[in-house]
Amino acid sequence: MAIQQAVAPGDMIHTQAVPRFYMGLTQNDLKSKEAGRPIFDDIEMLEIKWAGNTKSELHAPAKDRCDRPLRNPENNDRYYVAWKDHPDFAKAYEAFKAGQGGTVQGTPLSELPFLTEGRRAELRAINIHSAEQLASLTGAQIGKYGFGMGDLCKQAQNYLERAKGTELDVRHEREKDEMRAEMAALRTQMDMLLSGSTPAPQAAKPAPVKAKPSPFDSWDAEDIKNWIKDADPSEPEPHHKTGKAKLIEIADRVAAKLQADQSQAA
Repeated sequence: MAIQQAVAPGDMIHTQAVPRFYMGLTQNDLKSKEAGRPIFDDIEMLEIKWAGNTKSELHAPAKDRCDRPLRNPENNDRYYVAWKDHPDFAKAYEAFKAGQGGTVQGTPLSELPFLTEGRRAELRAINIHSAEQLASLTGAQIGKYGFGMGDLCKQAQNYLERAKGTELDVRHEREKDEMRAEMAALRTQMDMLLSGSTPAPQAAKPAPVKAKPSPFDSWDAEDIKNWIKDADPSEPEPHHKTGKAKLIEIADRVAAKLQADQSQAA
């Protein structure tokens, strides 16, 4: 059974929970009776404290049923799992099994530049260990700790919003790098193909020139436009209604021009 101290209904908000698994002791009644003295067994336990709350905590065996149900996405039925298996606490349990003790879920206070070490110590003393916990404080919790807690909460919210924007910028820049790498690989491929091709006989029809499939055949029209612009800035930008076949023809011509320029330079 869970040992719960002064946790009022509605206070058990898992998003503000500060979980810690540890090894506890439980008396083995059968072994104690046989031995005629108290015998205890080791047992994995869970301790939960809550951000901004220094008076309430919960202790429960890790294998006991968690009070927060989950939902089956297939039929929307509710079901329960053990504390150690609940998604809200699984990371802390994995860290405990790995011998790492408690873990901070989210961005540690040490990463917040607007906090002094003194402020961080004050926040940890009231079970606030991450930017997410600080940003999610309720109005009642902010009012309880009047030493500028509202301003700190707002700064944490702004920090997390800026971090989301930075993450998006990094992702976009990575996508641009991947596109540049693909274009460079295609340019190398074009150089290899063109260097190994033989000129068509003068008397022959232009058809043999197109006998080989173009390396641009599998490209999207927009990617072909971008390659043309990158490969030869002097090339007039194709009309937005230009078909893919025409874009491939232009790209092949630009590629041939690049190959010829490289041959002359050599």
